[in-house]
Amino acid sequence: MLAEHEMAAIAAFFDELETARLHEQTVSIAGNGGSASIASHMAVDFGVGGLAGKGAVGLRVLSLTDNASALTAIANDRSYSDVFVGQLATHYRRGDKLIVISASGNSPNVVAAAR
Repeated sequence: MLAEHEMAAIAAFFDELETARLHEQTVSIAGNGGSASIASHMAVDFGVGGLAGKGAVGLRVLSLTDNASALTAIANDRSYSDVFVGQLATHYRRGDKLIVISASGNSPNVVAAAR
């Protein structure tokens, strides 16, 4: 069972997403491996999946894992640890949000994006 403080954290997370939606801010999502798949799936769910047939406007959401050309260009020209930071340098605007997903919590590219 989820503890009360965990429920408060989940509610705060969704409040941040709703604020981003209302202010037309972009939510970027990043992760490696299986977490990259989760990032892609979250982007669809937050952007359009949960709104089908409801007439609501979805979040402006960007999965930083989905553009293979950007990922490989940044990894090749700079380093793999910069693949998310490099994209955020282009897309991130004041007030935007970032979700990072990591099973280990120490992936250099995810940590760099979070910083």
